[in-house]
Amino acid sequence: MYNPKNTILDLDVDVSSKSVSYYDGKKILGFNVGTSTLYNTIWWNDPRIKINSVDHIIVENKLPQNKLLLSAKSEYRFNADQLWIGSEAELKMNRFGIYGNYMYNPAGNSHEKSAGLKYYIFK
Repeated sequence: MYNPKNTILDLDVDVSSKSVSYYDGKKILGFNVGTSTLYNTIWWNDPRIKINSVDHIIVENKLPQNKLLLSAKSEYRFNADQLWIGSEAELKMNRFGIYGNYMYNPAGNSHEKSAGLKYYIFK
């Protein structure tokens, strides 16, 4: 006869999980454009294991919104008829950015530094 008070349950379960991660984002000519999202798919080594009738789980992780960007840039100033070349560093925090650049005018042999703030309207 079954008596739950006297029953010892010796259960040995060998279950391990497996996962794969991949990025989903728009690409144009092989370059990421827009916000990328990291997805993790998790499943178990035994196909009989299900949690709430689900055999695999997909977890969406947003990538960090803070970035440090370094770029080379050039700009043509129409009112002065000058071409400036230089570099720019930007600390991007979600929709805001703080940047500083150093520009050089080869024709006038002059240098210029500037700093500013950015707000990204479309993301």
